[in-house]
Amino acid sequence: MFLAESLVTHKDAQISESSCDEDSTNDDSTCIWHPGTFDIGEARKENLDDITKVKVITETLLPNEPFEFPVNIGKTQKRAFQQTWVTESEGFPLLAYSKFKDAVFCKQCFLFFTEAQRVGKGSHERASRLVTGGYRDWKKARAFFTKHASSEYHKTCVTLAENFVQIRSGKRKDVLSVIDSNRAVEIQRNRAALKGIIETTLFCAEQELALLGNNDSGPLSLEKPAESDGNFRSLLRFRVNAGDTNLKKHVVESAWNATYTSPDIQNEIIEVCS
Repeated sequence: MFLAESLVTHKDAQISESSCDEDSTNDDSTCIWHPGTFDIGEARKENLDDITKVKVITETLLPNEPFEFPVNIGKTQKRAFQQTWVTESEGFPLLAYSKFKDAVFCKQCFLFFTEAQRVGKGSHERASRLVTGGYRDWKKARAFFTKHASSEYHKTCVTLAENFVQIRSGKRKDVLSVIDSNRAVEIQRNRAALKGIIETTLFCAEQELALLGNNDSGPLSLEKPAESDGNFRSLLRFRVNAGDTNLKKHVVESAWNATYTSPDIQNEIIEVCS
């Protein structure tokens, strides 16, 4: 039936911050973020809840001080991860250090590289060790971090991460919510227009007025036609001229096959309401 209209609304799953306490268990249904103990090198991104993902993106993931980073002994020098690579003004806040692996990961790419492969530039690029298993070649670290930060897939991951944080914080709606919101507006507008059409049809039926005229097919003209197009169309024009803006918008903007003014629709309205 043309009158039947349903709306399936989308509601984000809400994860309470109160589930992020020290007694939480590390399963898929609870928050697994624990400040100072979360280690990105031990985490599986598919098991991370949304709160933990936001924390990974927004928090500085370095060991609590005091902490002595392990030293890699080379042929001529000893090298270790430098905390300033993350904290200094010219550093790389994208990095997350793992004590478990003595390696660093890119936070955004760790979470969103799979999605980034599906869209935009850089979908052909191979993931660096900052994504796949952790990077720990401290001799070439700065150059490697700079190259990674300029890659197209990293830029895409950064955009995905920023959008994710905005959606979770309520500053932006996700795609499904936007679609549902727009659909809800459209449904309300259609219902308001149909109200005028239904009331006009029933008025003609109750007053035993003939609905049809000599020229009652095609789009409804808001100007008085040269040849009578029937009581139904004349009354619709009257409603529009009297200030029914919803009906006017419907008449002006509707597709030719979605005007709901045909004789078949009129008969269906009468049948449903009888």
